[in-house]
Amino acid sequence: MCVPSAVYRELAVTSLLPSLLAIPWIGVEDPTPARLESVVSDEAFSVLGAGEQAAIALALDHPGSVLLSNDRQVQRLATGRGVTVINIPAFLLACKLAGVLDRAALAEITAALQAKDYYGFRRDVLKLLLD
Repeated sequence: MCVPSAVYRELAVTSLLPSLLAIPWIGVEDPTPARLESVVSDEAFSVLGAGEQAAIALALDHPGSVLLSNDRQVQRLATGRGVTVINIPAFLLACKLAGVLDRAALAEITAALQAKDYYGFRRDVLKLLLD
């Protein structure tokens, strides 16, 4: 798993990224300059932030990768370029089903997302994640 450095800088203020980077198969990587330029120069992508553009470019650099985003515009533009995109609840559910996250970890993550990022989970989705 690779995290674009533009996204890393935004997330570095939280404790989540340092703990993720302790996992050997997660790293910080920039997309290739040519790939990033192809995304940045595409007028359709000009409505996105630098981190979102870099994340899409990085996903394009790694065919078969999956981009995690809840932004509908990011999802539409990325899938238009052939990138597979999943949202936060789907990612957390996959982690639960794979046994990567237990109920306690999911409760902590969902609470942090709600409190720090003002992320709203639908009641049925939260129940599915935490039951």
